[in-house]
Amino acid sequence: MRKLFLALLVAGAVGACLLARRISQEQGKTMMEALPEVPGEARRVLDDVKVRLQEATQAGKEAAAVKQHEIQEYLEGHKSSTAV
Repeated sequence: MRKLFLALLVAGAVGACLLARRISQEQGKTMMEALPEVPGEARRVLDDVKVRLQEATQAGKEAAAVKQHEIQEYLEGHKSSTAV
């Protein structure tokens, strides 16, 4: 449990540094000037990930429904051809 906590802490710190670096490069600020903007940027990134995940989930559900319909038609056609 301690290792997991430490790993999550390190991952969060690395993520914050990466976001601060990106902000500093995009806006021409120093890393220290960019740090206060990290929480807002992190929220935007998480919101973007959430939207993309919802879109991917919906697309997967739609693809599964189409495939299920194709399988059902195949099975019904196969049953009728063997009954003849």
